[in-house]
Amino acid sequence: MKKSTGIIVGVIVVVLIVIAYFVINSNNNSAVNSNTNVISSSTVQVSTSNVVDYTLSKTVTKHVYIDVSDNSFNPQAVTIKAGTTVTWINNDNVVHKILSDNGGPSSNNLSNGQSYSFVYRVLGIYGYHDSIYPSMTGTIIVK
Repeated sequence: MKKSTGIIVGVIVVVLIVIAYFVINSNNNSAVNSNTNVISSSTVQVSTSNVVDYTLSKTVTKHVYIDVSDNSFNPQAVTIKAGTTVTWINNDNVVHKILSDNGGPSSNNLSNGQSYSFVYRVLGIYGYHDSIYPSMTGTIIVK
């Protein structure tokens, strides 16, 4: 009887070791996959039409910067997720003032080196322009 009990205990130990091996390897593969997802979800793609597509994950800071220089916005069009902060930075030697076309930002006059931030919380397409130089236009697409 003692011999058969020892064999049963041995078989149980081997089965537990095999199960533990598969559980550990399964968790390691999940960690690798989740790391890969974080890397791919934070990729920024720039197209030739000067549109930037930001695919943001929970691990990426939801912040986009728009350069105001040479009397233009760069990038001119940006696609973001709701809750993203957009910051315009005046790198021009003249004053600029960001003004929304339809319910978005409205900055004070921005001198060289000054910035203005706005958090987009509602889905939609938001056009904006420089109220001092109306030919300067841009678009924020919130998905």
